[in-house]
Amino acid sequence: MAIEIIPKPKTEAGIKTSLFKVLYYLTILLFLLIVAGYFGLIFLSKSSRERLQRIEEMIAQKETPETAALEEEILKAKEKTEIFAVLLNSHRRTSNLFNFLKENCHREVFFSKVDFDIEGSRITLWGIAKSFQALGEQILIFKEQNLIRKVELANISLQKEGGVGFKLILIFDASILK
Repeated sequence: MAIEIIPKPKTEAGIKTSLFKVLYYLTILLFLLIVAGYFGLIFLSKSSRERLQRIEEMIAQKETPETAALEEEILKAKEKTEIFAVLLNSHRRTSNLFNFLKENCHREVFFSKVDFDIEGSRITLWGIAKSFQALGEQILIFKEQNLIRKVELANISLQKEGGVGFKLILIFDASILK
């Protein structure tokens, strides 16, 4: 056997073989890393669950029956205040109608009876005016108001004591109640 001092050039088959060996070992390494990662995630998940359970136990130990009862009472009070807030927000201020009538009443007109139909946005007024002219001016005052959509004179009569009896129906905008 002869000893060769000069190395032979690598053949193409030798390069492919070494490339396959490298890929083989990389694949095995990648597989081992995936398996290790899988078990690592399982371990981390388990430790997180245990930690969460310990924290919940600590919270449960600090919660006494008195604090639980107080918490329940607070929740009930909160529900009641929320219901009350809804009721207040939906409340219609009918007193605004009286203020509106007070501001827009003719000085020679007297209202003797008022009937409100809040759902129908309607006010029925019975009253006495000193004269037909005063009644006409009162109707014009109401017609000029933006909050009044319609004014109807439903009934008119002469009074024994003097003056003009009437019945007015006002259809108003619901925004007056807010």
